[in-house]
Amino acid sequence: MGRQSQQGHNPTRFYESNGPDVKVRGTASRIAEKYQQLARDAHASGDLIAAEGYQQYAERYYRLIAAAQE
Repeated sequence: MGRQSQQGHNPTRFYESNGPDVKVRGTASRIAEKYQQLARDAHASGDLIAAEGYQQYAERYYRLIAAAQE
């Protein structure tokens, strides 16, 4: 089994994510939730560019979650 598939199929794997201006650690689910919250906060403060950036980071972790559920 390739390295990529091994990493993507473990829902309890612990990740460390270096976002645009924040470091987030935890499971893929925890990291996705954190980036979603950061996106909502940025959007509420009117920073649409930061909101989109955080949303893209969240989507990456949602894809990891989806791959683990396949």
